Amino acid sequence: MAYTHVPTPEKLIHLDDRGLLAITGPDAREFLQGMVTCNIEHLTPSHSLFGAHLTAQGRMKDTFFMYQLADKVVLDCASDRLMPLAKSLHSFQMRFDIEFEDLSDDFDVYATLEAHELTAGVTTATENKGIAVVDPRYVELGSRFIMPKGSVTDLHDKLEYHNHRIKLAIPDGHDFIREKTIAGEYCLEFMNGVDYKKGCYIGQEMTARTHFRTAPKKRVVGIQYDVIPPEVGAEIKIGNLKVGNVFSCAEGHGIAIVRIGKAFEVGAELKAEDIALTVQKPKWANYDIES
Repeated sequence: MAYTHVPTPEKLIHLDDRGLLAITGPDAREFLQGMVTCNIEHLTPSHSLFGAHLTAQGRMKDTFFMYQLADKVVLDCASDRLMPLAKSLHSFQMRFDIEFEDLSDDFDVYATLEAHELTAGVTTATENKGIAVVDPRYVELGSRFIMPKGSVTDLHDKLEYHNHRIKLAIPDGHDFIREKTIAGEYCLEFMNGVDYKKGCYIGQEMTARTHFRTAPKKRVVGIQYDVIPPEVGAEIKIGNLKVGNVFSCAEGHGIAIVRIGKAFEVGAELKAEDIALTVQKPKWANYDIES
């Protein structure tokens, strides 16, 4: 399938906190289909994915974007999680004919705050022979670019991107408790990150059970505070009752995972480290507060 060529935007934000892991070989797609929550059958040069790698018990290990770049399947993940993710995937390699390659020295990840296509997930080629994709989690996040290292010189601070993301209450690869948070609590399904119709994958049984049989008691929410942010990981309490944890914070906004049945009770007074918080359901997350 041919790429649609688009000019490289003038303002690109360098996400130097991202790494790129390529998986190649004749069994790459079959292998990944059994490892991740998204459906690899939908991955094409013109359609990118968002997904997660879980423990066998359905707990979150890592999240990533997935691209098809020539004959490579490329995972875009938090840079400090690239080697742990590669190690975890490699432990399941066994009979599969695949190879792992770190592309972080060859390509950089960039973002813009506006989407250049109307449909989330559409990948296009840039004039500098990289790729661009509207963020598959939520179109208001803008676009992501994978560009050859050194091909972009006019860069902007990644804090602008993360402030934008946090105000939208979109969690990233560090906004959960690793190997404890489940996919439903992370709201993975509302970010196009899990396919409940695909076959088995690591952690599929727990993920499907909590989706089809029960509603998670905890969910991602946006939080607001006045001036001083709580520390990352701080417990959120109502009185002495712990109801969740704070993750990213920026400019009076933050991301948390909380027990929604308690946090949204009328009159509930939430605090983290004695800092008063208010909670809000993200507009992209279609969960039922009453559940």
